[in-house]
Amino acid sequence: MSIEYINKNFKRLEEEIKKQKKYKYSDIYDDDLFREMYKLLNAGKIEEAVRLWNSRTPSEMMYLWGKTILDFMVWSTEGVKTAGEINLLSQKISFTTREVTALLYGNQKYFTTEILGNYFFDVYKIENAALKKRILDASLAQFEHHISGAMANTPARILNDIRNFQRDLHYYHESIRNIENLDQYLDDVQRAFKDQMRKKYPSFYKAMEDGKVLKSRWYGPDNNKVKSYTLDEYTDMMTRPTILNIDRAAAQGYAHSMGHRVVEFYERDHRMIKSEEREICKHILHKKIHGKSLLALDDETSLLLGIRTVAQAQADGSMYIHCRHSIKPVDDQFHHELEKVIFLLKQTVEESA
Repeated sequence: MSIEYINKNFKRLEEEIKKQKKYKYSDIYDDDLFREMYKLLNAGKIEEAVRLWNSRTPSEMMYLWGKTILDFMVWSTEGVKTAGEINLLSQKISFTTREVTALLYGNQKYFTTEILGNYFFDVYKIENAALKKRILDASLAQFEHHISGAMANTPARILNDIRNFQRDLHYYHESIRNIENLDQYLDDVQRAFKDQMRKKYPSFYKAMEDGKVLKSRWYGPDNNKVKSYTLDEYTDMMTRPTILNIDRAAAQGYAHSMGHRVVEFYERDHRMIKSEEREICKHILHKKIHGKSLLALDDETSLLLGIRTVAQAQADGSMYIHCRHSIKPVDDQFHHELEKVIFLLKQTVEESA
């Protein structure tokens, strides 16, 4: 693989980025898409909604970004490269990564504000402009934090591996010059060197084999684990929590506006997951009050009912990335019945004080 081949990939990627920049959102997302998305969200079919939205994402650009980085990695393993060659290509990767990140964020912002926000604000009858803005800003900030961090760190990690790889490769080429009977031993020496490099840079080689160059910290019980993804896999993964985050924030905002003390905790997203349900979620679901799993909206209610607040549940790992659970307001009848229970509990506490 030549440096000319790598540069051709960059040119294709840059052309695709330019093409994506020229599109207007109205060229991509039409009324038919909006209607279908609302229908899926109404039916609770989040998996299908995510799939529909991702069918309109700039897939060719995402594919070319991954392929360009992957080819850069493969090229770097094919002999010793100069620092100038590596630095020139790495600068191009950094530049195109920023461009791709900005375009993906723009897509997500449009999706979040024009579809998700409008849908959930309508469902929960939220009309306050300031509250709407806070909900949208918080959700978009989380998406931007994760995707920008993952994409910015990926080229940096890869470049670091390539520079270390090239240093080892340089030492290797220097060392074989001193080997006697080179023809006899060369095959064994090369084989041993390749085995050593695979052990030293396992994630580097695995990325080349799997085609998953984007690396991101795993957001779950083991926060020290780094996982690899293709870019479309990662954006697919990040779209789900964006939907659920707005759902949760809108539900909580509505409950506060109605003067409620609690919200109901339930499984909102019914897709199958590979990992087991989180213990915190199991615990919340297991405890029932008048037949419902509840989270409190204030500390006093939390203490009186012996349940977690929404903030405490989130701090313990519930309703984060990969979590299928959400919250919804309780109905008026349940709210009135619970107020009676809370009133009696408060009297009991006051009398025992």
